[in-house]
Amino acid sequence: RDRIALQLGSALPELSLTDLEGHPVASSSLGGRPIVLSFFATWCAPCRDEYPLLSRIAREYGDRVQVIGVSIEHADPAALADLARTQGLAYTVLDGDDRAAQLFGVPPIPATFVFDSRGVLTYRRVGGGVELERELPGAVATALR
Repeated sequence: RDRIALQLGSALPELSLTDLEGHPVASSSLGGRPIVLSFFATWCAPCRDEYPLLSRIAREYGDRVQVIGVSIEHADPAALADLARTQGLAYTVLDGDDRAAQLFGVPPIPATFVFDSRGVLTYRRVGGGVELERELPGAVATALR
């Protein structure tokens, strides 16, 4: 079931996220350029399948787009840093709180959201697979317009 709480056209909500050094990151500090938010867990096989796609988009768009993986596990920051290193993730990994997951209707995971530079939700997909592979590049290009 699609339990996504956030509808297309919604503003990026205020989220409390934590970086891999344990420092808080407010979602309000992420504005000014499109954002791809991908909710994941380290044990989630379909999430792992998305790592290369998200890394490719991060490399392709460089600093014009912010790609962020948000863990829903409250994982140890060192474990997340290890995952990012061993998987060769080319994007930012943050840990999310329960409220972040609830606002986005997560789980199910993976769940991917694209916000434009004004912080407006322009794309969302629950579950990865070929649909995300096919749709995400165009969604990011649209958010850049």
